[in-house]
Amino acid sequence: MREGYKDTPIGMIPEEWDVVKLGEIGEFKNGINKSKEDFGYGFPFINLMDVFGRNVVSPTNLQLVNASENELKEFNLIEGDVLFVRSSVKPSGVGLTALVKENLTNTVFSGFLIRYRDDNILNAEFKRYCFYEDGFRKRLIEKSTVSANTNINQVALKSLYFSIPLPTEQSKIASILSTVDDKIDTINERITQTRQLKNGLMQRLLTKGIGHTKFKDSPLGKIPESWHVIKFGETCNNITEKYSLPNGKCIDLENVEQGTGRIIGYDEISDKSSIKNHFKSNDILFGKLRPYLRKYCLTEFEGACTSEFLIFRSNKNYDTLFLFFIVQQDQFIQNAVSNSFGTKMPRTNWKTVSDFLITAPPISEQIEIADIFNTIIEKLDVLLEKKTEYEQLKKGLMQQLLTGKIRVKLN
Repeated sequence: MREGYKDTPIGMIPEEWDVVKLGEIGEFKNGINKSKEDFGYGFPFINLMDVFGRNVVSPTNLQLVNASENELKEFNLIEGDVLFVRSSVKPSGVGLTALVKENLTNTVFSGFLIRYRDDNILNAEFKRYCFYEDGFRKRLIEKSTVSANTNINQVALKSLYFSIPLPTEQSKIASILSTVDDKIDTINERITQTRQLKNGLMQRLLTKGIGHTKFKDSPLGKIPESWHVIKFGETCNNITEKYSLPNGKCIDLENVEQGTGRIIGYDEISDKSSIKNHFKSNDILFGKLRPYLRKYCLTEFEGACTSEFLIFRSNKNYDTLFLFFIVQQDQFIQNAVSNSFGTKMPRTNWKTVSDFLITAPPISEQIEIADIFNTIIEKLDVLLEKKTEYEQLKKGLMQQLLTGKIRVKLN
């Protein structure tokens, strides 16, 4: 046994730390359930999406719900409360938490959430992170039940074992992790600013071009005299060739990052009986299934993709990179979305996107415009890479600090 550590129901932890069940140091409370007629007026209401994917509750832009005086008292939220997600489609989403950082006057919370109010045992900032430790998450998911969704209830949450560092260590651990969070927030702000710059430039350069002084009327408004308006389908071909090679790389929707154009993975092809579409390097893949997800990419290798994608291959008079920025336009996406068919799994098709009107500069200017966009994309890629690095750092620190494998130094 490692010196200074002890064996517990959740493994080895520092001798000075305690192990308790959550129900021994606090109380749980299910949220309020209301009919649809009660929404749209009344008092602020924290719903599932105000918590999901966040570790702090944001009290802005909240829904309103009709609530009585007794309900406002029974389902209130005060500084230090933690909200657990009660139900999720995927197991990875159940039991995620968000900290209430301030007293939320006359605010209630949804029945899809469970409030946890501890007996002032846990440091408030520490509660932003402690419920995301891998061991705790594993124990929580094991206690959950599966029907249509994955669910957790009060009884299961009360029974979960939980390690408690010394108060001074809780504070120090929270300080270290919040410093990393602050860095991630700063990077997120820069990513947002860069994307806004890209969108603004895209709107201007794809309608006004570079250095033009003479313009003409067109179905898309004023455009440079030397430009034309054409259908997107005139710039490229829709490739439907089936993949027949014995092996290779296959891309599906999950392998493309939403809204960035980044390929974040691929599957190795091992089963030829599965029909795939064949793409080449420098083709554009556009996600036709649920186009609102903004799944698109520019390929850098030859391979296969699932039927969830349309494959665009540019004609000789059109620059592929320029067309790739065309398909990222809000108007292009909105056209695909508004003309989708199907309810549960809406999808677009080649006819819809090929009829979309775009501006067509001379190819030399297409290349100039694409180069400007590419500079911004490269900057975005650097920022996204930095964000990933800090997120990995945070995850590693959480597992080391929240289990006591690495002890913080206390002044």
